Amino acid sequence: MSLGRRAPDVDYLTRDYEGFRQLLVSLVDRAGTRWTERAAADLGVMVLEILAHQLDLLAYAGDRVAEEGFLGSARRRESLRRHAALGDYRLDRGNATRGYQHFRLQAGVALTLPAGAQVAQEPEPGQPPEQRLVAETLEDVALDARRNELALTRSAAAGSAVLRLAPAVEGPRDLRAIGLRPGMLLAIVDREQGEIATVASVQAGAVELEAPLGRTYLAGRGEDAARVLGNIAPIRRGRTSGWELVDRGGKALGEVPPGVFLARRIDQVRALRDEVEAARARWLADRALAERWEIANATVDCVVRELRVAGAASVMSLKRARELDEQLRSAAQLFREMLQGSGRAVPGALQPTRRVPMPRQEIALRSEQPPLWADGVETLKVRVGVAGRWAPWTEVDDLLRSGPDDRHYVAEIDGDGHVTLRFGDGVNGAALPGDSQVMVQRVTGDVFAGDVGARALRVVVGGGDGLDPEAPTTNPLPTTGGRPLEVPRRERGSSDGGAAASDDIAQRMRRALSVPVVPVTAADYTALLEARPDIAEAAVSVSAARRRVDVVLRPSPGHDPARALEGARAFLREARLAGTDVWARLSEPLYVAIALIVEIHPEISPADLRSRLRRALLSAFGDGDERILGRRRARAEVYAAVEAVAGVVWSQVVGFSLASQPELTAQEEIVPGPHEIVRCLDLPDSPLAGRITIWAARRYRLQIEVAFPDPDDRPGAWLSGALMALLSGPDAAPARERWPEITAARLDALLQRVPRAGEAFRLSTRRLMVAGRAVDRVPLAEGELPILDSLELSERVSMPHYGLQIELVWGGDDEGLVEALRARIQGMLSGPGAVPVAEGWTEITVPKVNGALEGVPPPGAGYRLSARMLTLVERRSGRAGARVVQRAVERVPLRPGDVPVLETLQIAVIARSP
Repeated sequence: MSLGRRAPDVDYLTRDYEGFRQLLVSLVDRAGTRWTERAAADLGVMVLEILAHQLDLLAYAGDRVAEEGFLGSARRRESLRRHAALGDYRLDRGNATRGYQHFRLQAGVALTLPAGAQVAQEPEPGQPPEQRLVAETLEDVALDARRNELALTRSAAAGSAVLRLAPAVEGPRDLRAIGLRPGMLLAIVDREQGEIATVASVQAGAVELEAPLGRTYLAGRGEDAARVLGNIAPIRRGRTSGWELVDRGGKALGEVPPGVFLARRIDQVRALRDEVEAARARWLADRALAERWEIANATVDCVVRELRVAGAASVMSLKRARELDEQLRSAAQLFREMLQGSGRAVPGALQPTRRVPMPRQEIALRSEQPPLWADGVETLKVRVGVAGRWAPWTEVDDLLRSGPDDRHYVAEIDGDGHVTLRFGDGVNGAALPGDSQVMVQRVTGDVFAGDVGARALRVVVGGGDGLDPEAPTTNPLPTTGGRPLEVPRRERGSSDGGAAASDDIAQRMRRALSVPVVPVTAADYTALLEARPDIAEAAVSVSAARRRVDVVLRPSPGHDPARALEGARAFLREARLAGTDVWARLSEPLYVAIALIVEIHPEISPADLRSRLRRALLSAFGDGDERILGRRRARAEVYAAVEAVAGVVWSQVVGFSLASQPELTAQEEIVPGPHEIVRCLDLPDSPLAGRITIWAARRYRLQIEVAFPDPDDRPGAWLSGALMALLSGPDAAPARERWPEITAARLDALLQRVPRAGEAFRLSTRRLMVAGRAVDRVPLAEGELPILDSLELSERVSMPHYGLQIELVWGGDDEGLVEALRARIQGMLSGPGAVPVAEGWTEITVPKVNGALEGVPPPGAGYRLSARMLTLVERRSGRAGARVVQRAVERVPLRPGDVPVLETLQIAVIARSP
């Protein structure tokens, strides 16, 4: 069948089986052949369909290769990694989380725990043991039952580098006697969080730490007290495997096409020939060596000519390929003999091998769990052995900068975390020698897992002799630093998964390129520093004139502040602009004192609510995710934290000021410096580190009577405010004097001290009420404050002025008697010595006055006195000014302490007949 010399009209967009089959049939039809059968059973149709199927596979393979060449269409993680590297972004291959493990020993036991000891989670029902979360210790650790737990004898403040400790078990009290040594690790934990400290020096009852504490820990036995744990070992997630032979270097005849194998063998022989050529001066005069040179070159030339004639490798039989290989190996042996005869050693890579080196050889590491990676630690080790000599090979990001003899390899990771090792080609990186053996040791685990919560690892794998059988081990703190394998995002169920992944990578590349390599502005320094995992926040000021940069750092929770500062300083020394001085320091706390009064819901435990309020305030004024360096803190934030706690009915912040101030005041805002953080630690023995005072409100109401002798003696408006300050709040007299209860008698005694010098009014308690009902007493428990909800003042005049009209029945006309009687009656019924005061009258009435007047005339005096009218004298103010008004009354009431004043006294004389 001839299709002519003209190129056929082919649709190059055809990419599938049906299209290729139709295309091939149309080409046959246009060729004008006699073949017209199109039945499926026809032999020619079967050949066309087989060809269409192969073309479909080739088209798919070509498209996949082309797609991997562009970021927008690449699907393989390794292709996306290479594209991202062009934009200065590296796909994160994850990081095995790290932490610290506490081991508890049986009494009297001491042992050394070797590195690699494994701990795990308790298995879930039906879970295979190999699927459990496993971690292993990173170093040998000396354990002793006496260091299971230590007692904190004194609270330790944040920033302190000294822990005062004592053994928690009976025995020697000297810390040195229980084997505590510098370099050992201690875990200081409370019910909220904790940290790991390294011992720098040991004394009898205290240890000095290598770095100051990041937070405050309370001594004692309460629920908020801290625990100090010894027998701490660093751990890392994953299992370390033994050395495993994974493959051999090079390829044998039959594993690759014969032509490819022979081409690589020829390269080996030519490399040997180059070595011999370099020693020509040594063997040229030796006739026997010169003959070997001629024979070896002739053999190589014959094989090369035959390969050229054979063309494609597929037309050469495997038997003939073995014969040619034997010829090349004999030529190579001649060259080796020439080198040895010339006094030169044969390079190790050119020793006799059955396998030939292959450029860019790949070895897939297959296992149930892929390798885990750890920052700064080699978790995958590769060794290559040639003739019994083993050499380590080093992992690199790529082989572009590797030389021909550099023992480098690249670890390519797929979307499931499985790894393929790719070696060099002899130009960029050394190729794997033929017949070499490749062994690996790796740490395996779940590459998509992150950190582990506290107290999650409680099982010792493979024994535990000497450990406490009930609680052999646990991780007292959550592990940190764990990152899952970064896999480009793909939308599930979407046919455009590659596009979604490329968009995700493009966004990350833009973010990576936006981070400056050399910082110049304050924003540049901030972005670079806060990208570090051990720095939570940075405040930067740049002085262009002085070419100085001042940096204040807040370390991330769980990271050692001293190490974070040193790491940041080292980073800034490398990253800074040339000629710029960079000064870095840690943030400083600005401690505040907080005092508040809360009304507790009757169904809530006061102790529980106080504990929850304290934790809420410590959290609000501690480390957080938001920016707090140099941030102003308002009193409204205290209210927000308090009101968010369930069980608080009402609250009042009565104190919010610096802890260093002698008096607690309620400021609206605390303004720190740019290097300070507003903090409150609430340490019982360190008031300067901030304190939190919480009072429970005991609410009550009060009615007080104000008695004054004259309306002009009425107290001013100051009285109400003075009484509120005296009877309500943290400065109230019942709180300062620690009254066990509030009663009317205690209040009356207190109210006697209110009038100032020269003031004539009196105060007395009329009614004490709680929740709208009168009570005899208001109890005050420990931690409770009296809160006066309402104060009612009722006024009355304590020296009532009144008048009397009296009849004098008498037959005489002596004016002196009338005046004498007036003076005597005035003294008897007016003033503090008056009869109503002496006899405790509750009111003044006409009959009572008449009873008092009966004793005025002496026996046989010949006159008689009788009261006829009682009047009440009042002073009233009006537009015309003050005036005195008298009105007739039946009675003038008197209360205890009142002093009546007889202001007007009229005596009417009625003549009596002799």
